[in-house]
Amino acid sequence: MAVRGFLAVYMTTVLALDVVFEIVYAGRGRLLPFFISNVSYAIQIVYYWITFTWTVQHFLVPHGRAGPESLDEDGFWSKLTTPFRIPRATSPRAKNQILFSIFYTTAVTLPFVVTIGFWLILVPTSPAFDHVNPEAIPSVFFATTVPRPPVEGGAEGNPFRDGALKAFVLININAINTVIALLEILVLSSVRKQKMLHAHINGLLIFCLVYFAWTGVGRLITGKYVYKYLDPNYKGWKAVIVAIINMMAMTVTMFMVQHGLHGFRENATAEAERRFVAESAY
Repeated sequence: MAVRGFLAVYMTTVLALDVVFEIVYAGRGRLLPFFISNVSYAIQIVYYWITFTWTVQHFLVPHGRAGPESLDEDGFWSKLTTPFRIPRATSPRAKNQILFSIFYTTAVTLPFVVTIGFWLILVPTSPAFDHVNPEAIPSVFFATTVPRPPVEGGAEGNPFRDGALKAFVLININAINTVIALLEILVLSSVRKQKMLHAHINGLLIFCLVYFAWTGVGRLITGKYVYKYLDPNYKGWKAVIVAIINMMAMTVTMFMVQHGLHGFRENATAEAERRFVAESAY
């Protein structure tokens, strides 16, 4: 419980620092909701707040969730807080269980996609990482000045040269996020590896399509694409389609990776349990 609570607070703080920096100092605040890294990080945060509240309720109400007679199920507040209450359904095929399982899959799969995409695609290929605007912003948060990102080279800017705080946030959202996902899969979670693979894969693919539509909304609001690879003026619509297909393929691949990690954890814990039972028999 303490670990989940710490992660929920820590990750929320990191995202809040990113929002403050981007809005107050870098002037990129309108783009924040459209970066896949921020979307993925926000999903992780919601997951940890949900599971943390479930754990607290397990301690406070050891015999399960309060009965329906004690809740106004039709009220707005009840519907709003439903994800944060201990689920009643125990069947793995119950609708709520399937939906939460897909949400869990999304929360532990996207960090791998974000980390690989950022460090292996965005960083090596973005010209924004090769230039820096000499104009600097003094900041009370930094020991040094913070250069403004250049406008050329896409909306990504040059976060490595934005100062210590931005570098800290950047590493958390694009690297530590995957470490946390691994910790969740291998240590914190007791979720078994997914059985209905088609449902989870379809859920991830639908998420990808919704995200690409979301970036289109970002283009309408900000006047620019959050990633140059989604801009048809960069290399044409064919390149955009290829980028979309590549992300969807990488998402499915990372799903299979985390699925294998779940299986590894199950086998390891099952073997440890068998050894414990065998030793206890003597």
